[in-house]
Amino acid sequence: MVTSREGAGLGNECEFGYDPRGIAWLAEKGRSQEALTILRKIGGPANATRELEDIRRSLAGESGTLRELLEPGMRRAIFIGTGLALFNNWTGWTGIAFYLPVLFQKAGYSQASEAIWQNVLVVGGNVFLTLIAIWLVDRLGRRPLWLVTSLAMCFCLILAGFVFQLNVTGPAAVWVIFLCAAPHAIGLGPLPWLMMSEIYPTRIRARAVSVSTTFLWIAGFTGPLAFPSLEAVSEQWIGSNAGLFWFYAVICLLSFVWGWKFLPETNGRTLEEIAQSWSRH
Repeated sequence: MVTSREGAGLGNECEFGYDPRGIAWLAEKGRSQEALTILRKIGGPANATRELEDIRRSLAGESGTLRELLEPGMRRAIFIGTGLALFNNWTGWTGIAFYLPVLFQKAGYSQASEAIWQNVLVVGGNVFLTLIAIWLVDRLGRRPLWLVTSLAMCFCLILAGFVFQLNVTGPAAVWVIFLCAAPHAIGLGPLPWLMMSEIYPTRIRARAVSVSTTFLWIAGFTGPLAFPSLEAVSEQWIGSNAGLFWFYAVICLLSFVWGWKFLPETNGRTLEEIAQSWSRH
C-alpha cells in the first residue's frame, strides 16, 4: 500500500493507532520528536530517521507552480494521469452503463420495466465487484490489476459483440453485459481515481490532479455522448450494434499496451519515492 505522509492534523486516531498523514503535519509544526516516535513504532528505528528526512524534504518543496507541470518529469506524470482518465471512460463501460435499459430491450426484454429490472441486477452486482477491487488492489498491485482487467474487458466486449451480432436474447445477454461490468468495477474504474492521487509530487498535486480530473470528466461526458452515434454507425455497417462492442475492445487492447509500456507500479512505494522517480525521466 502507498504510504501517505501528508495531512493537516493528527486527530484522535493516534490514541488507538497511527494516521500517517498526521506525521507530516507534526514535522511541519516543528514537533519532529513526536513524528520520529510514531515512525519508529510504525516502521522500526532503522527507517524512522530516513523517512523523517524524506518528509522534511517533501515539505520543503511544497511551493509548486503551474509551470512545473510542463517540466520533463512532470509531463510524463501528467501523461499517465491523463491516460488513466481517458481509459477510465473510453474502455466501454461508461457508455454501456448509460444505455443499459436500451441494450436489454434489444436483448429481448421488450418491456421497459423488465429492462430496468435487469439494469438493477447489473448495477447491484457492481457493488459486490467494487468490494473485490478493494480486496485486490493492494494484494495484486495497481499495474498488474490494470493489465489483467484491460485484457479481460477486451475479451468480454468481443464476446458481447458476438452475442448481439447473433441476436442472442434473454439471460445470456444479461450475463455477458455483467461480464463487461466486472473488469471495469474491479480495475479500470477505481484505479484511475486511486492512482491520480498517488503519482504527483506534493507541491503540485492539487494542480496536477485537477488537470487529470478535468480530462476524466471530459471523457466521462464524451463517452456516453458518442455511444448512440457509434451504435448507429455499427447498425449501418454490419446490421447490429456488435461493432460498438468491438470498437471498445480495440480501445481496451490499447489500454493494455499503454499500461504495459507506461504505467508505473505505485503499490508499496511512499509518495515521496514516487514523486522523486519522475526526476529520472
